[in-house]
Amino acid sequence: PKTMEAIKQKYPGRSDQVSVLWKLLSKDEPESLPLFLFGRSSTAKKSIVTDILNSVGALYSILDGVECFETTYVVKSLKIDLNIDKNYNSPYPLLDDFQQTRDEPLYLVFYNVEKFLENLGERYLSDLLTLGITLEKNIRSIFISENRCYADIMHSSVSYPEVIEIGFPSYNRDELSQILYINARVHERIFNNIPERFEPERENLLKDFINIIAGTFFNSCIDYYELLHLVFLLFPRYIKPLQKPETEHMNEEQLSNKLYQKISPKLQKLLKNVSFSNITLSDLVESPNTNIFQNANIKELWKYVLFAGFIASHNEKKYDKYILGTGRENAMRRRIKKTPKIKVRKPKSFIRERLFAILYSIYDSTIYEDGEVTEEKILRQLEPLCSLKFIEKRKNSYMCVASFEVVKDIAKTINFEIESYLYTSDE
Repeated sequence: PKTMEAIKQKYPGRSDQVSVLWKLLSKDEPESLPLFLFGRSSTAKKSIVTDILNSVGALYSILDGVECFETTYVVKSLKIDLNIDKNYNSPYPLLDDFQQTRDEPLYLVFYNVEKFLENLGERYLSDLLTLGITLEKNIRSIFISENRCYADIMHSSVSYPEVIEIGFPSYNRDELSQILYINARVHERIFNNIPERFEPERENLLKDFINIIAGTFFNSCIDYYELLHLVFLLFPRYIKPLQKPETEHMNEEQLSNKLYQKISPKLQKLLKNVSFSNITLSDLVESPNTNIFQNANIKELWKYVLFAGFIASHNEKKYDKYILGTGRENAMRRRIKKTPKIKVRKPKSFIRERLFAILYSIYDSTIYEDGEVTEEKILRQLEPLCSLKFIEKRKNSYMCVASFEVVKDIAKTINFEIESYLYTSDE
């Protein structure tokens, strides 16, 4: 188990939040009032809560509003987290039975509260968020949202009692640099391309580069995951000049200037369109050959989610076996490539389980820095794609409405042959 000080060191700029949460969650008689954590994305709300709960040995279950499209999700998630085999139709009898003989508290962490409201509606949300009060069991609730206004909504619409609010402000540039460094240096492969003579300076080289990244993109993109992705993507390019003999005789200042001059044009180019907020569907339609989908603008996983959605919408389900299986797969793709023109059928809706299956078959997470690709990660990538109107969200399904030309242009940025995954009949 980690100590409170270890968690503080892991999350720079979060000392106050860690101290308060540790005090509330680690004592023998935990605070009975619900906790409401709020702050924009990538401010370590969920990470700190789960680290503390794990460190103090607490029992908890995380219910994510992004994944909660139907009421059965709550029961399924609780059964998995609490290791329950018995079948239940509702979370009430499940939790009532589970806590019947237990003295220690059970923590229910409601992550992305706003998504529960959007996906399930106000009435079910009210029932869900008041589980602990209704059952009168030793159940504690922790709510996590990007917006503090949902605390007021819970008071007015859900009639929830008083909550303890804990804010997570955005990181400043120095804090962001520290976090990027802590999380980048643990991956030894990031130093693979550093020449042996510069090996003693590898930590300083990484620090300098991260300071450049934070300084360049801080005002345009403060998303931690996006910036960490940039660090892994561009650090090999940053240190590439070190392989040239001319760098052997440079002093520290000359070397630093040389590396910055080489990487600066690339950073400035990326800076123009680093955020989704500057991209609209009309931009793509008016300029189909635009470069706004290059590199940092959309992480590779986002692109593959779009590709998987396009395949699911434009292929009949019976042909998924050619993508998901082996055997005839290569033969089929060779036949498709010989087809002079792909005839894309009218898009149809698909369920998210089909999207997951197709994505897992076309995306190799070991190539990129996304780590394990979980269903939660995939669902998070769908949000910006829906906001761009590339994918439409239905009641219990999705449909990709992006044009074939746009998807092809995006696929070209990472050399993905989308055509080879589209089934064309000989009719």
